[in-house]
Amino acid sequence: MDKKQEYSTIDLHNHSKYSFEVPKATLTVKEILDYYCLIAEIKEKKVAFAITDHNSSEGGFMAWQHINKNPEKYKNIEVIPGIEFGVNCNNVLSYPDSQNNDTKYIFKGMHILAH
Repeated sequence: MDKKQEYSTIDLHNHSKYSFEVPKATLTVKEILDYYCLIAEIKEKKVAFAITDHNSSEGGFMAWQHINKNPEKYKNIEVIPGIEFGVNCNNVLSYPDSQNNDTKYIFKGMHILAH
């Protein structure tokens, strides 16, 4: 099998500045693309990843636009469409919390990744 056709990395959880969560998510889409291009070059294999911004698919869409403008540069990376939804659980989900000797833990909210 051609080494270029194998994937070295598949990362399904990345945030760009479109997560609007400074200082955690400050990378531009181009910086994320360049990072994964470098990984593909170093490992000599393809790389796949998702940009899963909080409640926004804009980062993934911007990545798709960058790749379509310069497909030769980004030929060894693949962007998987994704989003991270913030969900209000309305205090209904629970599970045992043995670390705190508590039999119930109430979720107020959570994040769900979708690809």
